Amino acid sequence: SIGKEDEFRDLGVTLQEITGPMAVERQYPDRIGLVVTGVRAGHAMESAHPPVADGDVVFRVDGSPITSLESFSKAAAAAGNYQSTISLTYAQKTEKRHEGMYAHALAALDGHTLPTMPTAYFICPTCGNTYENKAPDRCGISLTTGALFPKSNTL
Repeated sequence: SIGKEDEFRDLGVTLQEITGPMAVERQYPDRIGLVVTGVRAGHAMESAHPPVADGDVVFRVDGSPITSLESFSKAAAAAGNYQSTISLTYAQKTEKRHEGMYAHALAALDGHTLPTMPTAYFICPTCGNTYENKAPDRCGISLTTGALFPKSNTL
């Protein structure tokens, strides 16, 4: 017997409820969770960490247990709102930090003192926060490890 299936287009994933016969056939310990039956390129689930692939079983979303398509939908909506809030907070903090950097760069241009500007910049791949001269151990905003920061030698 095949479980109900639904596509969550905004996340780029199709999920299927686990039925009793499916749990037995696939040797799942129980019917908790949803089976991933499709992942669309260019959407959130494709770039999730860890990556989500066909055949995976989703047991929890942001700590909430997943027992049905409805419970996934509710948990994903709540997590999405949380993620949006985090994203906006990162952006706000990053732009406040950049404001001071821009003012310093403009002053250097106006005063013809460009040689006093840093020669390297490291950009956090998660939030865009920028560091001068060397990458930190971790981003002060997103906590992303500094080893992942790309380096730029230009303003």
